[in-house]
Amino acid sequence: MNWELNGKSKIVAENITIGDHAMFHNDVEYWSEAGEVDFKNSLMGYKAFFNEDLKKDVEGFSGRAFGMAAFGFWIFYIFSALLCILLLNWAFGDFFLTVVGYIDKALLKSFGYGLIYFFGLPLIIAIAFVIIIGIPIGLFLAGFYVFSLLFGHLVTALLIAHHVNNRANGNWNFWTVVFLALGVAVILRLFTLIPFVGILISLIVIAAGYGLIGYALLQKRISLKPVRQ
Repeated sequence: MNWELNGKSKIVAENITIGDHAMFHNDVEYWSEAGEVDFKNSLMGYKAFFNEDLKKDVEGFSGRAFGMAAFGFWIFYIFSALLCILLLNWAFGDFFLTVVGYIDKALLKSFGYGLIYFFGLPLIIAIAFVIIIGIPIGLFLAGFYVFSLLFGHLVTALLIAHHVNNRANGNWNFWTVVFLALGVAVILRLFTLIPFVGILISLIVIAAGYGLIGYALLQKRISLKPVRQ
């Protein structure tokens, strides 16, 4: 640093380097992770004091800053998740209700479909990029895949909410399903904060959800297929 300071100063940093043109016209309190600092000829007749208590102030400020950032993130996440769940339930609520009808008889099979989706689609995308004429398809599939990963916990949360509603004889209204789905989405997101195990559980749940959707679409296609005489 090469500043000229007139009042009393407090400096806190991991490393403090005093430049040749720095000037302090009053006493200086400082703390540096590297320890005591050579202020050279910059003190202009005043003194510099190494103050260990300044470290506590930095740690307290860092803790508060982290807490505020985490709180802000969760507020943003909850409102954005609520908006996405609202739109998904408004657009596909009836479809989700149909999908959860297959849970009791095809849950394990749907999980297998989900694994095929998670690991098979990236392979298809890679092949599409290798084949030059398949690049546009690869770009489309890559965008769709990334989108599905980002919103997978919201889709799965809605499926779980509709399944619970189905168990309750479908008596819940639109908003009850939405807020239950939001609560499930928050729980799934919290699971991802647990190293390895939490992430694995979230991926298993999301894979089962997407696999169930794939299974439902397959069954719908089979049912619409004309029967040959």
